[in-house]
Amino acid sequence: MIQLKLGIIAFIGFILFNPSITNAQDKILFLHLIMKSDTVHLVSSDVRPGKLKKARSADHQHGFEYEIRSQNGLLLGKDGMEDPAIQRYEYEDPLFPGQLTLKLVNLKAVNFTLRIPFLGGKHYVEFYRKLLTSPSANRVSIGRIEVQSESQPK
Repeated sequence: MIQLKLGIIAFIGFILFNPSITNAQDKILFLHLIMKSDTVHLVSSDVRPGKLKKARSADHQHGFEYEIRSQNGLLLGKDGMEDPAIQRYEYEDPLFPGQLTLKLVNLKAVNFTLRIPFLGGKHYVEFYRKLLTSPSANRVSIGRIEVQSESQPK
């Protein structure tokens, strides 16, 4: 009888102090994406327990922005990230030893993962590339994906 009581107390303690169970509502949606021909496409999505870290910086010089919108178009959240299609290379300049030279290379196709809060239900993520050369338009759409509440097949 005492073993049963101790087992029940241990089980309740496990549930109360296990962060993965007590924070089950904290989930992250991993969007596995591919960018081809300057357009973003969804490869698969996966929901995992956890909390998103705060972004280090909202100023992404060579980046793109994304907006999370409800099925009715209501803005649920937005953020930005460095453009995964632009690969940064730094190397020592042979003409100037000791100095680093930066080279940016545009990739034609790139796979990347975006982490956003899991919101449940159907919603959309819209992607925009920042335009540094056009004074009239500051961004252009590069894709819109539909996100379901369940994981999508790979």
